[in-house]
Amino acid sequence: MNDYSCPCLMKTDLEQSVDKISFLKEYYPGIESPGYIEALPKQELLCCLCLLDSILFSIEQEYYTCTVTELIRLYRCRERVVKRFL
Repeated sequence: MNDYSCPCLMKTDLEQSVDKISFLKEYYPGIESPGYIEALPKQELLCCLCLLDSILFSIEQEYYTCTVTELIRLYRCRERVVKRFL
């Protein structure tokens, strides 16, 4: 997602959250589990992708920090979401 100005309230809450990864896991509790992403409907995938991109953008802009392991997990989740669209 290249549009970081989405008016979604969940995204706004995520941006204001101190622990963005915990916020994401609260709404997508099985995000790292096999089959979880594959079972999500397309609209949920789009929302999930938007939130993942928002977190990655925050990390890139140095507004949010996480461990390298967490960063790898975020990119892997994003990759799975994108593959699901194909």
